[in-house]
Amino acid sequence: MQFANSVVGKKIRAFSNGRAICPTCSSSLIAKCGELNIWHWAHESRDDCDSWNYEPKTEWHTKWQKLFGEDHTEVFIKQFGECHRADIVTKSGLVIEIQNSAISPSEIYSREEFYEKMIWVINSKEFKHQFIIKNYAFDVLKEVWFKWVNQYDPGQELAFAVTVPIDDHLNQIIPALKANKFQKGFDQVQKKEFWYIKRYTHDQGVPKEVINAFSSYLLDIKLSTTLDDRLSYRSNFKWQHLRKIWTTARMPLFIDLNNGYLFYIKTLHENGNGFGKIISRQKFLKKYRDNLSNLKCPMDSLINEESRR
Repeated sequence: MQFANSVVGKKIRAFSNGRAICPTCSSSLIAKCGELNIWHWAHESRDDCDSWNYEPKTEWHTKWQKLFGEDHTEVFIKQFGECHRADIVTKSGLVIEIQNSAISPSEIYSREEFYEKMIWVINSKEFKHQFIIKNYAFDVLKEVWFKWVNQYDPGQELAFAVTVPIDDHLNQIIPALKANKFQKGFDQVQKKEFWYIKRYTHDQGVPKEVINAFSSYLLDIKLSTTLDDRLSYRSNFKWQHLRKIWTTARMPLFIDLNNGYLFYIKTLHENGNGFGKIISRQKFLKKYRDNLSNLKCPMDSLINEESRR
């Protein structure tokens, strides 16, 4: 958990060598302030007393919670003889569960029954390239080969040289190149950087992870250059390799596309086909968040922070 109670009952964040009290069970908490994970509180002598919150908190979680402010983040709700820690609770009492990792159908059912009035926001980071919005479908391979990838002759030592688009503001492509052992080079003639990989087979192809990263990038560009933030846009979609657990959800599903837009799923079939609406994050927040100007961490600053990465 990111927040705990001080000895005087004040809501506090984790700090180095910190100690606090669990708001649910009143057990002692110790601060976990490492370099890799988000700083958080952990029970000193037992597992988390809320069994629903085993998911490690990520930077994605933190960004969403900052958009709603500390008073609406990690809110403890007690009813039916249980107590659970909701990710976000709006001023109107709506629970927003922000889900990054896998979850079981039984837990989806349990949370929806317990919270009653709630919506889901799902992180698309691992599957965005498989979420095909029909209005913005495109031939990824054709665009990649035409604009950004140079294939060397099979007789040469190098296989490919990849140019990274300068407007990949979410930095999706370079991590995929590094993960596939591409190295950075510099073209002295054209005076620009490129990434290359040595040939290891005669019929070597561009790694799937690199193509996936370009898929996500192309969707981001097409959305940012064609959509009006004030409007919603209806579209059919195809969720390839669908996470079928989400067909069991009864509460509204929003896919966070991590580019300033969400996709609201209205219908979802087991074959991955469905129908829904593209909406801007601004419009989502306007509907579900209150008193925007009073928040300690305004939305615009977070959007600007993302664009600098």
